[in-house]
Amino acid sequence: MQLGEGVFGLRRAFAVAGCILSDVELGLGKREALLKAQSYIRTITIRELQQFPLGRDIVDEFINDKKVISEDFIKANPDYQLLSHPYFWGAWISQGEM
Repeated sequence: MQLGEGVFGLRRAFAVAGCILSDVELGLGKREALLKAQSYIRTITIRELQQFPLGRDIVDEFINDKKVISEDFIKANPDYQLLSHPYFWGAWISQGEM
């Protein structure tokens, strides 16, 4: 993972969740967007991650750097929710008026 990619990942999660993108593009409120972004990360599957370059990097990091999961496990469990642990989404907070 390169410097700043974590921010990009969080930004993408909020965009997918439908939070406010700009002054003219209205979406969900901050609380709802945060909950939806957390849910998106919690429930994304290996199969879905592998559809995007950053997602493939995340899967590869689990295999190579952390040695937590084997390639065989990845292939045999495409519907596994790799990022479901609160470690990956639990620290996100929303600041400002709700």
